Amino acid sequence: MVTTPDFPGTSNSTPQQDDGGPAAGVAPGGPSRGGEEDALTFHHVTLGQRVLFGSGKAAENIAQELDRLDARRVMVISSARDAQTSERLVPDNRVSVRWTDVAQHVPADLAERARGRAREGQADLLVAIGGGSAIGLGKAVALTSRLPLIAVPTTYAGSEATDMWGITEDRTKTTGNAPQVLPVSVVYDADLSMTLPVDLAVSSGLNALAH
Repeated sequence: MVTTPDFPGTSNSTPQQDDGGPAAGVAPGGPSRGGEEDALTFHHVTLGQRVLFGSGKAAENIAQELDRLDARRVMVISSARDAQTSERLVPDNRVSVRWTDVAQHVPADLAERARGRAREGQADLLVAIGGGSAIGLGKAVALTSRLPLIAVPTTYAGSEATDMWGITEDRTKTTGNAPQVLPVSVVYDADLSMTLPVDLAVSSGLNALAH
């Protein structure tokens, strides 16, 4: 079961219909393989993000974005496995909170605790370093706090490129779309994924394709 709570600016990912007609961009009766006049047509809105790429450049590019966004009290979110990496990439003089408690599918109680810590630390920006669990938690905090989020993927999860969030409570995962969870910047550094175990690299890559 997938539900969507009534957060401002959110919606589920199901295409909406107008006056009982087909979803926007889809011809009645579904895609057609007929002549040119019946060709499939659609519209697509590209999500606006700033993307910085460079092997070995993550620390430099994160610092550049923190300066650009005038961030002085950063909440850094990572798994315990990526804690040393996060300390290397984001210096303490810019950090008000370091959070290393993450879990798959973002449990609701975990999201609430992280949100509370962001408030206590008076964070002005979020940096999520890691895979889908860390970035997903960053999105959960951004959803209600509306703090800007910088994503630094260390796997191929793909979550950094979407405006979709997900939170799990009572074994039910709620998902939705909201503009405030889309990372304002994505910092890619191929060196950060070089130590991924083969099985994780394969499953993470397939997850990225699914995204």
